[in-house]
Amino acid sequence: MRKLAALAVTGAIVGGSLMVTTTPAAAATCYGGAKQFVSTGNIYIAPTGTTPPKTTSNCADINIKPTGYGPMGRVKVCFYYSDNTLNYCQASWTSGYAGQWNEVATDVKDGVKFRFLFEDGGFKNFYWAA
Repeated sequence: MRKLAALAVTGAIVGGSLMVTTTPAAAATCYGGAKQFVSTGNIYIAPTGTTPPKTTSNCADINIKPTGYGPMGRVKVCFYYSDNTLNYCQASWTSGYAGQWNEVATDVKDGVKFRFLFEDGGFKNFYWAA
């Protein structure tokens, strides 16, 4: 999440990985606008509907928080053109855990249409913030 000028972000290299922390206010701004999606059937792509959701100025990243507990299935983000046709999907899958926020795509411009693509189908219940 980057958007607010007052956002304080710090980073440290630990064991070859970059650890990023944000202020509680920045997280509240991004995650405070989260939306929930609950599927009514077996799906691979969500949210469903004729028009993909768009990223906002609340978050610089696309985040997902599955309900429940344990490892979530692998997920990636697919990006769409303004006419709602598929542009491309990320090459790599993201793994994470239910019950916590997982960053799936980073540094995404405002107003970009997207959907989540799940490696495994099934009923989906999650929150997303973008």
